[in-house]
Amino acid sequence: MAKILVVDDSPALLELYDFTLSSEGYKVETAKDGVEGLKKVEEFKPDLVLLDILMPNKDGFETLKEMRANKETKETPVLLLTNVDEQSKVEEGLKLGATDYIVKFQQTPNQVVEEIRQVLQKSGKE
Repeated sequence: MAKILVVDDSPALLELYDFTLSSEGYKVETAKDGVEGLKKVEEFKPDLVLLDILMPNKDGFETLKEMRANKETKETPVLLLTNVDEQSKVEEGLKLGATDYIVKFQQTPNQVVEEIRQVLQKSGKE
C-alpha cells in the first residue's frame, strides 16, 4: 500500500489523518512543520504528501519549493492542506508544483481519502 506523509502544525489534525489513512491501509508518517517534513520526505520516501500551507519554521510553500528543487522528490504528488480559501494562495501553490489543494474545513476525512486515492491512481501508486 502507498506511503503518505502528512505535514501540519495541528497535533489534532495529524492524529486524525494518521488514524484515518492508517485505517484505510496506508503507511503513514507525520511531521509538525516543513523542516521536519523535508527530513521525513528524504527518509520515508512517501508516494504522496499532504502539506499544510501555514506552519511555523518553514511554511508549506517553502517546503514545496525545496521538494520540487530536489530531483528525488520533484515528481512526488503534493496535496496542499489549507484553511485559507484564498484564490491567490491556491494559485501560488499550484504554480509551485502542488498537484491539487484541499480546503480543510470543506472536506471530511473520507473525502480527503478519496482525493488521495484519485491522485495515487493517476500517478500509478495505488
